Amino acid sequence: MLLFSDSKPVTAVTTYIDKMTVGGRTDNDLSGIVELSEVVGLTSTGPKEAARTLRKKLKYGRLDEQVRALIVLQALIENAGSHFVENFSDEKLEERIFLCATSPAYPKKVRIRAYSLIKLWQSDYSNVRGMENLSKLARKLPSKMPPLSIRQQQPINMKRVAPILERLIVSSNMAATNLANTLAQINPHRENPTHNKQIMMYYVDCKRCHRSLLRYIEAIQDEMWLANLLKTNDEIVSAIDSYKEKTSHNEEQDDDFESGSDSYSLNDRASYLSGSDVSDTISQTEEDLDANNPFSDLNRTD
Repeated sequence: MLLFSDSKPVTAVTTYIDKMTVGGRTDNDLSGIVELSEVVGLTSTGPKEAARTLRKKLKYGRLDEQVRALIVLQALIENAGSHFVENFSDEKLEERIFLCATSPAYPKKVRIRAYSLIKLWQSDYSNVRGMENLSKLARKLPSKMPPLSIRQQQPINMKRVAPILERLIVSSNMAATNLANTLAQINPHRENPTHNKQIMMYYVDCKRCHRSLLRYIEAIQDEMWLANLLKTNDEIVSAIDSYKEKTSHNEEQDDDFESGSDSYSLNDRASYLSGSDVSDTISQTEEDLDANNPFSDLNRTD
């Protein structure tokens, strides 16, 4: 009888993470992320259980398990939705990830990946609810990331990636539709879109989906999937352009808004999402790609 036990509940969340971080899986193997994302969202404790399990992998796991834990964490951030993103992070996980990026006790491959993730969170997630503290870790990082070795690209296993692409396309279309419909219901002369919580929630969803789409568009060569991704990307860009247009119109019409600086910040963060900036986004910094692209050099096996 465990009267003084502080054991935490173990559910399918832990089981899936154990399977996805087991040794022997390649770095770019994301099979199981769809199912894991679903079970994480079933309960209020799912995000915390996932974070706790991943933290233990980072603390006690072998090299391949530590790398896989970081891969799975970012995959959850991108695929598990706002319920996960807003609730998973805590001080223990933040400290562990920072140690992974900076401590010589960790192998170079782990340090590089953790460093890159932190830089990515700073650039793309600093204003996303739930990601504030993780993005702030970048302020304490050394100024330069360890040099990355060049690895030969491995062929993409489309059977494994297909479920992720399907989920991304569906969620992206939904995000674009939600943002466009909500924007159509407001009068920019009377309401600043940046003050509308629902609009901002849909805007953040579109931003996250758009970034994922661009990474897959760059990596996928299958013509059928590429056509679907490009079409979905057009919908996302159109919705984001509508947001930017209404926000800009609102700022021009009403100089009395005290939140003008906040609106500028939101537009500035969204600038890379416009159609004219797609090429710049694809030509991202090395650490940005390596942190969040399952097909990048850093995600290859040595």
